[in-house]
Amino acid sequence: MPLPSATESRWRALLADFHRGGLTHAEFCRRRGVSLHTFRKRLYGQKAVPPAIDRNGSTTTHQPARFLPVTLRPVLPADPHRSDEPLTLVLPGERRIAVGPGFDSDTLRRLIDCLERLP
Repeated sequence: MPLPSATESRWRALLADFHRGGLTHAEFCRRRGVSLHTFRKRLYGQKAVPPAIDRNGSTTTHQPARFLPVTLRPVLPADPHRSDEPLTLVLPGERRIAVGPGFDSDTLRRLIDCLERLP
């Protein structure tokens, strides 16, 4: 197998640096003084990803990250009038009452009446 030319060796080294660096194409090329067009032609035209050296000194093949579409939706309870979160009622005098789902509203009313009568 013939040895790669100096130009090929340089490009392999540049592409390996790019894959490790985390810069955009444009920024990497600006810092290295490389034509963006030529860089992209080499980057996308290469058949195999150059091997990288991991922390243990082993040679690994670095694969570029693949992105998948993601849709973010707000988390809403199944019934917007009902939640598993407790309701917190703040009364005068910094009194607080927290009640969870399924509370008895008559008992809560009696508790509030008692607390409001306190000095």
